Amino acid sequence: MAATNQQPIVSISDSDIAKIAIAVKQILTDDFKALIEEKQRPILFELAEIKQKQTELEFSYGEDVKNFKNQIDYLKIKCDELEQHSRKQCVRLSGVPYTLGENTNTKIIEIANKLGVDMQPNDIMISHRTGRAKPRQIIARIPNHNLKKKLLKFLSGKASKRSMVNFHCIAEGCSNDSRKKHNAVKYPDMILNGCIVDFHVLPSVIKNPKLRKLWLSQIRREGFNPDPNCHWHALCSRHFIEGRPTKENAVPTLFAYNNYKTGTPRDTKNSTLRPIEQLILTTQPANIVTVSQLPKVPRQKKYIPDIPVISYIEKPSLDHTYCTSTEVSEEVSIEEKCIILIENSNTLEQKCQRYETDNNQLRKQVKLLQVELHATKEENKVLNEKFNNTDELLKDKLVEKLTKSNSNVKCFLGLPSISMLFGIFKLLEGHASKMKYWMGPDSSDGKRWQVNNKKKPGASRKLTFFEEFVITLLRLRLGLNTYVLSLLFGVSQSTISRVFTTWISLMAQCLGPLIKWPSKEKIKKHMPLSFRRKYPNTRVIIDATEFYVQRPRNPTAQSKTWSNYKSKNTFKTLVGITPNGAFSFISDLWTGNISDRSITERSGFIDLIEKGDHVMADRGF
Repeated sequence: MAATNQQPIVSISDSDIAKIAIAVKQILTDDFKALIEEKQRPILFELAEIKQKQTELEFSYGEDVKNFKNQIDYLKIKCDELEQHSRKQCVRLSGVPYTLGENTNTKIIEIANKLGVDMQPNDIMISHRTGRAKPRQIIARIPNHNLKKKLLKFLSGKASKRSMVNFHCIAEGCSNDSRKKHNAVKYPDMILNGCIVDFHVLPSVIKNPKLRKLWLSQIRREGFNPDPNCHWHALCSRHFIEGRPTKENAVPTLFAYNNYKTGTPRDTKNSTLRPIEQLILTTQPANIVTVSQLPKVPRQKKYIPDIPVISYIEKPSLDHTYCTSTEVSEEVSIEEKCIILIENSNTLEQKCQRYETDNNQLRKQVKLLQVELHATKEENKVLNEKFNNTDELLKDKLVEKLTKSNSNVKCFLGLPSISMLFGIFKLLEGHASKMKYWMGPDSSDGKRWQVNNKKKPGASRKLTFFEEFVITLLRLRLGLNTYVLSLLFGVSQSTISRVFTTWISLMAQCLGPLIKWPSKEKIKKHMPLSFRRKYPNTRVIIDATEFYVQRPRNPTAQSKTWSNYKSKNTFKTLVGITPNGAFSFISDLWTGNISDRSITERSGFIDLIEKGDHVMADRGF
């Protein structure tokens, strides 16, 4: 009998198959859970870090941003205060009729004189009309504070007398009247909380009829229905909880019938507003309220980020169905779980990116706020320095006024227009950067920094080049002494003297070559018609002019500079102009006791005259 190689037959019962299926399912579930936790752990960790960083940023920069905004608001208020400070000299007049070609200064003076206020033309710095409503208002700047105060006081008094309405309180038992305000000591009811009471007119019948009815119902005066056209019916502040009608307390509630007290809820057994403690402690069984019957107040939940969490619920196993399609359904559910895991991870990545974007935007906003704060601090520093330095403010305002219009430039500085002023200054500015200020005869020598075109050493000067130029022209035009100029520009007298002497020398060097002796052809080409008809050969018109000087201490110098014609100490010079009015000759200065004839002979003027030239002069020559 031959031996047979047959495989051993193993019989597996249903219970063994069920055990094997349960074991495989448990192994797969554990593996997938571990895989999901491994994938979620770094994502959740990064998300937690991002949330923590965002919280730190909001905590660290929140106060700074709030402080920045407060400082910006404070600086805006300060700027507005500075602007209001510059307007405090202005007065606004309304209702003045307009006339064609009017002079507002004259109109203001006429109004002031009619009101009994003595006002002169030089009391008004500037005035003009403004606004759109006709007649347009007049704004005037009056530097004299006392005059402005007197005018405003008189105007306000007249206006109040014309438009004054006497109010009386219509509440029963209240005798307050607006005419008693001036004698509040005699009428103590007119005082409320240390202040004189105000009067509040009844609401309008057209605009707010319901509120008007509520007011009248609270007053409780039978048969009282005031005329809507009578505007003196009012209630005083004593009848309002807050002293005046507000949104919360728009209706008066304090009257004599309730002893000027607000109503309080009645504390009785039938009251519907009894506290909960009394309801609980009452002895009546019908009113006992247990803790479970009290209304539950929902707790405010803390913010929890929306993080998807996957939970796995095992389905109940079906007996004797392990070899059916149930195993296929289990495999499909695992694939779905993997897909959900991938989708959740993508969602977490998108949220992480969104949080990073938000954090970057917050950082950019903080940087912009820091830059804005720095600029605002610098601006505030400059404004504070200007506001604290009164000399600087006075100097800036004075220069601004002197150069504001052509008429101001012509009157105070002696030049015809603003464009001429800045044109001459631009011509001198390049040379002024290299000049050495006059400190005596030794200071006129050249310095090393001037030769090598280097920046001038030493501390910066208090006056700019343009301010020094204005000082020079102002003194030449008006003859103001150094003390007055030192007060106006906030520097010492010696500084004014040095600036004036230096700029006179600079202007003489730069502008002296512009005075030239023209040829006969040019004179005849530009000769006016009146000269061509009567004096065609006129070459120049000459005259001597004198300048007052301080009296010297030396007796010899006094006698030499004494002018019998002016009866003062003077310097004299010979000036020549062409027929069309241009300067063609200016001699050196001579002492005041010399005659015009001697200056003409010694100044070199005769050497310029040619044969056939006519010279026009007065009898002094």
